[in-house]
Amino acid sequence: MPLTETPPPDEAKRIFFDGLGIPDSMRRLDFGLPLYAASLSDVKKAVGPLQTKLIGWQFLTTDAKGKAVAGEVAVEADSPAGEMDTSLTRGMAVDEALRASGIIREHPDVLEEHLELRRLRISSLRIDAFWLKALPADNLLNENDHVYSFVAFQEELRSKLVSGTTFLSVVRRLAAQPMYRNAPPSANRLS
Repeated sequence: MPLTETPPPDEAKRIFFDGLGIPDSMRRLDFGLPLYAASLSDVKKAVGPLQTKLIGWQFLTTDAKGKAVAGEVAVEADSPAGEMDTSLTRGMAVDEALRASGIIREHPDVLEEHLELRRLRISSLRIDAFWLKALPADNLLNENDHVYSFVAFQEELRSKLVSGTTFLSVVRRLAAQPMYRNAPPSANRLS
């Protein structure tokens, strides 16, 4: 069964491509996925599903020079005037997202289930991931879901497709620790 991808709003796509400066004839996406985030206070809850919030849309494409570029468009306007902008990113994190996107689309466990492909960010724990949401389609990450973290400092999560149960166990353990312990090893050293 293929992954389901929720089509992004036309306005969000337009904002992304206008910000990138790609002419209409060259506009194509590798993905345009809803971007969800979870707060540290929600992660710290000891039991049950993880409450997330839709914060925008993340897009990934190739620019005119053939380089991968990602962009995000917020669900809500960034300015008091109601204007929406896009942030653009290039580099290793974008390359990792593109690579991870291909891995999960071909993963045998994913092909056997009906899952919705989403993006998940837990900034306070430095985690960027693909969230494979099982039905029902709601804002709760639970034990029936799967997560593939392509940016994570935690060995248990990095570049692995894990069950929702495993993911929740690891992030809740990390959230209970003082924040400096969650930083990469070089950040833990005192000068």
